Amino acid sequence: MFALAFEDRYRVLLVRFSGIHVPEDISELEWAATEIVAWDGPMHGLLLDYTSVEAVAVPYSFIAYRARLPQISSGYERVMVAPNPELYELAHAYARLQRDFGNHEPRVVLSLWDAYQLLGLDKPDFQDIR
Repeated sequence: MFALAFEDRYRVLLVRFSGIHVPEDISELEWAATEIVAWDGPMHGLLLDYTSVEAVAVPYSFIAYRARLPQISSGYERVMVAPNPELYELAHAYARLQRDFGNHEPRVVLSLWDAYQLLGLDKPDFQDIR
């Protein structure tokens, strides 16, 4: 399950995952992000916050498959917040695979504050969109 918020000034989409993280979350997010780009134009950044995820039910084979796919909005910054050790390792594995397949490698951090710093966000005002 996830909630979406957008910061219009910086053009950053925030995705807050919660509960059990499953492959359907990733597929549904791809659809939602594609719609947002189609309606509002390219993003500057995508911020994936896994802070509220309680368990992970995403197999490595699914991560490897997804890492091969082309990016929705190439060139934008992607930052993953993964304070949980299991999610941190999974996010790093995905980032390495993205790089190995020639995609722009997302960055993985432990806190939302770190993500804001990487994206250059000063007092962001995210508005819920879903």
